[in-house]
Amino acid sequence: MVVLSPHSDDAPLSVGGTIPRLGANHKVIVYIIFGLSRFTRFRRFRNRVAVTAYRWTEERMSSLVLGYQVRYFAFPDSSARAADRNGPSNHLPGVRETLLSHLANDRPETILCPLGVGNHPDHVTLARTIVDLMLAGVVKTSTCRFYEDLPYSTFYDTTPSVKSIEKALSMKMGPVLIDVTKTIASKISALKIYKSQLRSSNISRVEDYARTLAEEETKGSPHYHEREWVIAS
Repeated sequence: MVVLSPHSDDAPLSVGGTIPRLGANHKVIVYIIFGLSRFTRFRRFRNRVAVTAYRWTEERMSSLVLGYQVRYFAFPDSSARAADRNGPSNHLPGVRETLLSHLANDRPETILCPLGVGNHPDHVTLARTIVDLMLAGVVKTSTCRFYEDLPYSTFYDTTPSVKSIEKALSMKMGPVLIDVTKTIASKISALKIYKSQLRSSNISRVEDYARTLAEEETKGSPHYHEREWVIAS
């Protein structure tokens, strides 16, 4: 399985319970597309080289907790593009060709993609790129599942993002709940690693969201779910 992650921390935030559920028998590779960054909670440094190196270290530590491989790409994220005075569209051709090359080499049975909830330009760029590849027939719709971008999904309705993709593909999508009750502790442990990006309140919102999703389906002792959107066959 390949998880398309706009930045370091996006995969653990959104599918950090799903990844360890697969166990040691399934290889999971996380593609971090926009790997160059200037964004950090720490005000003491904003240097792109320093921030990128710090975030890379956090990602490697998280990957050891959740059990995935990391593929880090050198596209600048929105914070770095703003500093370079480049718009996001300048990087679309490179993102597309990079994805094509690595997906052809890895040949994953499943690709997890962001929905683009919250309209973060990097998340939307990645969602649109994978949709374009499906429309071009080079990525099969049957292999793609869309995850809810967290923590954005705790603030924004997912419906507009789902509708946008459905309209682009002329296909319907349906929600699938993934029970991550047994792996939620590992997910929270991984999220605590990202001290440069996440406050404790962010992590709490993600945990509460997983509990809320589960409450819609289960009763009794606390359960936790993550939600993906699957294209109808």
